Amino acid sequence: MTTLLVATAAIVLAVPSIANATCGTRGGPGFRGSDGKCKSWEQVERDCGPDGSRCQREQESPYFKQLPNVSAQKLMQCAHGLRNDC
Repeated sequence: MTTLLVATAAIVLAVPSIANATCGTRGGPGFRGSDGKCKSWEQVERDCGPDGSRCQREQESPYFKQLPNVSAQKLMQCAHGLRNDC
């Protein structure tokens, strides 16, 4: 019974934080598109434009300005701390 209560409490506390996530807090470029969804590194330049002006900025990644010259794959890895050469 106690285990069930603890598990339920953990879920109740976790769900609002997931639902209120800001674009960019989990390693993305930090832009929300007109469809209401966070844009991935592969989508952001195409959907938001090279300067990001067609999307809402939420928590812009410091790596976003490198996007025209560096591959989206490398920037995603940098944002997640998987590379040292960023």
